[in-house]
Amino acid sequence: METSPAPISANPFVSRVQTELQRAERYSIFLSLTVFDLSIINQNDNSRAQKELDRITDMIKLNIRTVDFVEKIRDQLIGLLLPETSRQGAEIVVKRVTELVKGHLENRVDAPRTEFMPLEVASYPDAAGSRSVKEFLQDWLDKSKN
Repeated sequence: METSPAPISANPFVSRVQTELQRAERYSIFLSLTVFDLSIINQNDNSRAQKELDRITDMIKLNIRTVDFVEKIRDQLIGLLLPETSRQGAEIVVKRVTELVKGHLENRVDAPRTEFMPLEVASYPDAAGSRSVKEFLQDWLDKSKN
């Protein structure tokens, strides 16, 4: 019997984003986040795909600061939360992590390297013309209800 995935609002990543966003708003500090889409990983063998996602998540953890937070959100999405990081700083981290993951996948997945991309970078307080962290998070919460 297949179980349905837990709602995204129950995900540790979402809880952490909500906590860090409250802290950022209270102390007027930066906060950035992004979500990486790893749908190029073959889902035909779900157990193997999940192990690969776990390896990638662990690899990212080893290459970010201890205050940063990375977690599988659901399916093939990995979230990266960067407290006290401006949008510009987040874009540098995202570029570095993207290249790291692309290099890892190049030897393990039969797919072009260009298919792996972060979905978007959202930052507080500077949304830079795109969605704010709060809007980004609300969209994810709304999607989980559908």
